[in-house]
Amino acid sequence: MKEYENGHYQTAAKSLQNALNDELAFKKDRVTAHKYLAFIYCVSDKKKQCREQFKEAMEIDSDFELSPSEAGHPIWGPVFREVQAEQSRHKR
Repeated sequence: MKEYENGHYQTAAKSLQNALNDELAFKKDRVTAHKYLAFIYCVSDKKKQCREQFKEAMEIDSDFELSPSEAGHPIWGPVFREVQAEQSRHKR
């Protein structure tokens, strides 16, 4: 998370992916890793990968939500809402 917060997105993405590959024990940690990978992909203009990471987070936790400030972000907020709407349609 430090790498992400410091803007070192490539290093952060590798660390997060390694953590997921090592099968994080707690559901919350897996969801958080996917969320931050989504953020990194969105700001890197990799919308498809961003969407995939949000989808992964929602598949792990169907109640997954972003905080109000995260949801209002101009880059990943709209992508999150699109994925959330798609997941909602699939539940019906």
